[in-house]
Amino acid sequence: MKKSLSKELSIGLLIFVLYAISQNILPIIVPKENESFAMTASIIGYVCTFIAAIILSKKFDLKLYSGRFEKKHILYVVGSFALIVVFNLVSLLIFKKPTESENQMALQEMASESLWSTIGYTVIIAPIVEELVFRGSIMGLIFKKSKWIGFAVSVILFTIIHSPTDLESVYRYATMGIVFSGVYMTTKNLKVSTASHIFNNMIASINLL
Repeated sequence: MKKSLSKELSIGLLIFVLYAISQNILPIIVPKENESFAMTASIIGYVCTFIAAIILSKKFDLKLYSGRFEKKHILYVVGSFALIVVFNLVSLLIFKKPTESENQMALQEMASESLWSTIGYTVIIAPIVEELVFRGSIMGLIFKKSKWIGFAVSVILFTIIHSPTDLESVYRYATMGIVFSGVYMTTKNLKVSTASHIFNNMIASINLL
């Protein structure tokens, strides 16, 4: 049992480190004025992280994507989106005027150069890899036996990587992290939290059109 937990911890940390390198080292290398190339570099990093995680999962029989997506899970997808809408309405009451994070501004800049590539990145690639890292790796592997610590760490890191610029954007990404982490903790199914994240980003990406 201890050996199994050690293996899961090691692989979970490796997946997170691969993700951190791909999303923090590459942006430093890429010129800030070249948003299109920056997006390409980020996508390559996401894809490499995903492929490495799937290979490790299969090799060590981790079953990151165990469990089927059933009809009842649609309620979690729709419900999670509705909950995020409620959180956003509360945000408007508290902060009055929404602000843009660095992440949002970068996406809008990339959309001006390559709209459909940006939508594909926002709606499909980013949600799949972020759920794999922040829910599957952090909650499902690294903190498998300490679920509430894993929940908290997942939410905190998820918020940080979206580069919030003020309390309003911190609140927005933290509540999103809470919702997706809650879906994963409740269902123990990475497919459901991923579908929830994709659906939310799909609706949000309408602003890019």
